[in-house]
Amino acid sequence: MEKKPVTAVILGAGHRATIYGDVSLSRPDKLKIVAVADPSEERRSLAAARYNIPSSRVFSDLESLVAAGRLADAVINGTMDAQHVPTSLPLLALGYDMLLEKPFATSPRELAALYVAACGKGCRVFVCHVLRYSSFYLGIRRALAEGAIGKIITINMAEDISYPHMVVSYVRGMWNNETTGTPLLLAKSCHDIDLMLWLMGDNPPRTVYSLGGDYVFDADKAPADAGSRCLLDCPREKECPYSARKHYLLRKNCHDFYIWPRPGMTEAEKEASLRKDNPYGRCVWKCGHQGVDHQSVTIGFADGALGVFTLTGGAPRDERRIQIVGTEGSITGVFEENRFVIRRHDETKVYMEKTVEENISAYDKHGGGDEALVLDFCDYLSGEKPSLSCSELSDSLNGHLAIFAAEKSRRTGKVVSLGL
Repeated sequence: MEKKPVTAVILGAGHRATIYGDVSLSRPDKLKIVAVADPSEERRSLAAARYNIPSSRVFSDLESLVAAGRLADAVINGTMDAQHVPTSLPLLALGYDMLLEKPFATSPRELAALYVAACGKGCRVFVCHVLRYSSFYLGIRRALAEGAIGKIITINMAEDISYPHMVVSYVRGMWNNETTGTPLLLAKSCHDIDLMLWLMGDNPPRTVYSLGGDYVFDADKAPADAGSRCLLDCPREKECPYSARKHYLLRKNCHDFYIWPRPGMTEAEKEASLRKDNPYGRCVWKCGHQGVDHQSVTIGFADGALGVFTLTGGAPRDERRIQIVGTEGSITGVFEENRFVIRRHDETKVYMEKTVEENISAYDKHGGGDEALVLDFCDYLSGEKPSLSCSELSDSLNGHLAIFAAEKSRRTGKVVSLGL
C-alpha cells in the first residue's frame, strides 16, 4: 500500500522553516504543509500562498494554533532559539511529532523539560543537526564505523566564521545575544559539538574545559572617533572593514532576508534605512555585543580520547576543518571542499564522497543536509528504521549538555564534569 505523505504545521515561517517546508514542493509524496502560524502577516501570507494553505489554517500566534487542536502529524518549529522550548511544550502535549531547529534548548532546565514532555507523550522529536546528513560528515562517520583508522585517539575540529557572516548574524544581527540569550558556541557551533560526539560513537563525554573571549568586537576596542552608525556619523566608514555600506550595499549578501525590513526596496531606501534605524547600520563596536568571538573547547571522553574544537569569528571565509587520529591511521578534510583523505599506517588511500551539486538548493548551505534531514524525518515517522544520521532528541542531548558545560567552564576557568 502506498504511504501517505507526512502532514506538517510550520511554526515560525522564517528562513530555516521555509527551507524545510520547501521539501513538500519537490517531494509531495513525502511531506505536505497543511497549516502555518507566525506573528508576521507578511510571512503568514507568503507561506499560505507558497504551500496552498487554506485561510482557516493560518494562525497569528501559538495560542490560536494550540486551540485548533492537532491538525497534522508533525510541527516544523522554526522559532527563535529562546522560543524553542516554550513553544514546543504545548504542541507536544497535543501529541505532535516535531522537527525542531537547533539549538533545541538554551539551558539544562529547558533541555530536561523538553525531554520529559516528549517522552511523556511518546512524541518523536528530530533536532535539525543537518550536517550529520551531508555527504562529507556522513562519509567520515561510515568510514569510522568500518574501522578505517582503528579507535579514535583525538579529534580536532575548527569552524571559521567569515567576518561578513560574523558581523551580520552575531554582532549586528539577531544572535548577538541581546534578544536570544544564546551564546555563540550554542547558536552557531552546536552543529560541530554534535558532530564530534556523533563521530565518537558510543564513547560518551565526561569532562569539558573551555577558554574564550571577545577579541575584536568588545566595545572597548572601538576607535576613539568611531560614530554610532556607519552612514550617519562615522569618519572612518570608508576605511573600516566592517562598513555597512561595503557589507550590505556594495556586496551581494546571502542574508538579505535579515537585513532589509521589506522586500523590493530601492538602493536609496536601503541606504536611508541603514542611516536611520536599521540595526545593521550600527557601528560593530556599538551594538551591545555580548559573548565571545573566539573560543576553544576540550572534551575528555570515557575511554581517555580527547576532542578539541576551536571557533573563530572574523576569518576571511567560512570554513570547517577536521582531523581525526586513530590507532591505525587518520582522517583529514575540509567540509567546503567536500573531500577528505584517509591515511593508514600501511598505505595511503584517498576516500571521496561528492554530492551532485545540481541536486542541491541554492539556499542549502549544509552540503545537501537540509533536504536529507527532512526526508529522513518523514521516513522515520512513516515507520522506517532510524538512519545512521538520526538526530532524534535522545541522540542530541549530550551535545547540548557539553556546550552548557563549556560555557560554565569558560566563565569559571575550571574543568566541568558532565556527570554522565
